[in-house]
Amino acid sequence: MKKARRTDAQTVLMQNTNILERIYTTENKYSVSGTCSTSIITASPVDGATKYYTIALSNCEPSSYTLTATPEGSQADDGILEISHTGRKGWDKDNSGTVDYASDSENKW
Repeated sequence: MKKARRTDAQTVLMQNTNILERIYTTENKYSVSGTCSTSIITASPVDGATKYYTIALSNCEPSSYTLTATPEGSQADDGILEISHTGRKGWDKDNSGTVDYASDSENKW
């Protein structure tokens, strides 16, 4: 179940990446009027009664951002997932507080 929930959170992160890239395409920046987009999806699963991840947008600048999925509840020990504006993916698999990022030849998710 944990792997399926993590996969759902990864999907939500990618959906948010698509939302932010559409904003960048039309505005030529991720932040609009100096404010980060509030139109991202903020929970995973999107339609479930029980939330297993909180999705957050941080480090939002005109040309960069970081999206994180922080596990909670029964998923809490699964570690934080991250993706940046460059598509760089990371996962704190052992819940140590250090996100391990994928190299060009591997996918850390």
